[in-house]
Amino acid sequence: MRIDIDKILGVSKIYKSLSSERNKNVKEASRVNGKRDQLSVSQKAKDYQIVLKGIKALNDIPDIREAKVNEIKEKMDKGIYDVDGKDIAEKMLSSHFDKKI
Repeated sequence: MRIDIDKILGVSKIYKSLSSERNKNVKEASRVNGKRDQLSVSQKAKDYQIVLKGIKALNDIPDIREAKVNEIKEKMDKGIYDVDGKDIAEKMLSSHFDKKI
């Protein structure tokens, strides 16, 4: 296979002339139009973004509070953990009756 340098130079000249014409056409089109592209984000989209950030923050919060669990475990191990049955019943009933129908 033979590569002819003269042909490569000829192709590069044609390419340069075409690219300069394209640039000229782009510049002329931008002068005629005179407008700029703009992006606007609706308030609803901004609100969704805030809600998504809140959801992500809630997902990062652990379901189990380790410090609280460890404190109760220590009390149970020492035998000083005492829960009144009446308090448990009140919590169960209050949470049931606090729900709206």
